[in-house]
Amino acid sequence: MLETIKRLKGLRIEVIFHQEDLRTSKTENDVLISILGAIAQEESESIEKVQEEMKRRSDVGIVDGRYMRKKTHYSTKRAEVERRIQCWCFVGMKT
Repeated sequence: MLETIKRLKGLRIEVIFHQEDLRTSKTENDVLISILGAIAQEESESIEKVQEEMKRRSDVGIVDGRYMRKKTHYSTKRAEVERRIQCWCFVGMKT
């Protein structure tokens, strides 16, 4: 972001941050813009790390600190066969 702002500033294009009430045309805002840019970059990297860790934990079956059985995706036909087997075991197969 900072490089883009520098390039725009070099082309004499002003960038205005309305929420922070900062303008790149004012030299006193340069330090503050740099600090805010560094904070935003750090937050972005932190969020990315958390998302990667959540995905890794999900892949090994950890949810909220507890191990869970991984979800498996079965075809509809296989699911129906397994449901029937479970019913037979529960009720008792008629022979």
